[in-house]
Amino acid sequence: MELKNKVITAINTGFLATFPTFINARGDGLGGLEESTTSLLTTVRTVIIAVIGIVATIALTWQLAQGFLGRKTWGDIFESCLWILGAGAGVSLATWIFTRGQSLSFGG
Repeated sequence: MELKNKVITAINTGFLATFPTFINARGDGLGGLEESTTSLLTTVRTVIIAVIGIVATIALTWQLAQGFLGRKTWGDIFESCLWILGAGAGVSLATWIFTRGQSLSFGG
């Protein structure tokens, strides 16, 4: 039991000794990790937005075609368009939150 307590104490001491280093680390201290991660996340976000935009455009076009061919009523088409626009607004809101989150900085 005593050995187990000594091991746990050593691990905790080592962690607590290195924890401030991780908290105060900047992008330069991490070899530019912050910049590359931000760049990667921005690229992923741009790709997701582009794919959702293409899918939304196809869905809107399909709904309009269904309306002109008489397969759906215009009320159904309007409801579907509102769902598609709502999904697009959700993506825009998530993008705005993501962008605002990138501007946050922790530490002094």
